[in-house]
Amino acid sequence: MIEPTTAPEPGALLAIWVRVPSNVKADYDQWHDEEHLPERRLVPGFRNANRFVPIDGSDNHMALYELDSAEVLETEPYLALKRKVDNELGLRVRAGWRDHERLIYLHRFSLSKDGSHPVDAPYILSVRAWYRDGYEHQAREWFDQEHAQRQVAVEGVLSYQGFESVNDSFHFLNLWGLADPTVVSSDAWETTRQTPWRERLLPARGLSIRHVFKRWDESEPQGGQTPDIK
Repeated sequence: MIEPTTAPEPGALLAIWVRVPSNVKADYDQWHDEEHLPERRLVPGFRNANRFVPIDGSDNHMALYELDSAEVLETEPYLALKRKVDNELGLRVRAGWRDHERLIYLHRFSLSKDGSHPVDAPYILSVRAWYRDGYEHQAREWFDQEHAQRQVAVEGVLSYQGFESVNDSFHFLNLWGLADPTVVSSDAWETTRQTPWRERLLPARGLSIRHVFKRWDESEPQGGQTPDIK
């Protein structure tokens, strides 16, 4: 059995999903790397700030900020950044992106093979799932007692974190740190998912949004071939 991680866990997570059209991407990369992420890393209570890029040819992007607590987002250092007037680069980025979503989550449970967090891995699987009213407790138990354990045990999976949204009810965010993104289309991964417990919960699950991303490394040139994710 994989033991719950002993690494210091965030109290909360700020998550951003956004579509970045190709004509905006160069500005988006520059703005994030030179302004947006560095500024937030300096805010007390922000443990880190990372962004993730698509590997499937889409324009979906994700940014994750591990926080000491959700209250960090109500402090004056962070609110001062929110009030900051965008420069020309920031205005172009905000005008060009699409379907921007900003959600706050509370940490619930973690597992790790090596003490790392999913945001530390080279690849990350993000799964957002909604469950019907009355099934949230059963969903938590399944995630924490069976599902996470079985999938972290698969070769190529490094870690797991489970979060719950403070923005709307019965909304779960599951993050999987991956050494190899193709593991999520492997027979071993699929086999671990097929259990009676999961089958009992399927009728209670509503919308589910699933993406695999590559961790953006600001120090490395970007580009090249991407793995084949089915």
